[in-house]
Amino acid sequence: MQGLHAKLKKTSHVLKGRMIALSILIFLVVAITGGIWYWNTHKKAIIKNKLETVVREKSDGLYKIKYDSLEMDELKGYLSISNMNLSYDSTRYLELKKLGKKHSIMLSIYIPKISVSGVKTSRALIEKEIVGRKLEIKNPVINIFYTS
Repeated sequence: MQGLHAKLKKTSHVLKGRMIALSILIFLVVAITGGIWYWNTHKKAIIKNKLETVVREKSDGLYKIKYDSLEMDELKGYLSISNMNLSYDSTRYLELKKLGKKHSIMLSIYIPKISVSGVKTSRALIEKEIVGRKLEIKNPVINIFYTS
């Protein structure tokens, strides 16, 4: 009788172990699926906010960037931006001028289409650096203003 009781106890431990392993597997699948869903639904907003923040911080608030649309395919390594406009903020320019941070050249840039192919997505995510095989800028319009 004791042998049967030991076998039943051993079987229940194996069953519990399998249930725990299955629960962990289901949790991982749900977490990965949720992460992928979140990235796919929010990636454009994340990239737009990051791009605007970087331009604002690196230019001391002088320049602002806007664009109509951003297309990105991580699997194919493709990135496209349409109707990008980089312009200066005249109010911020006057503030910087009062602080003695006068810029001798101001830029206004309009680019109807920017395409990058061969983007190494993993490097962009891990090292925060966009590396591509081909960059194509179509019909840019660059206005340079001398302020001196």
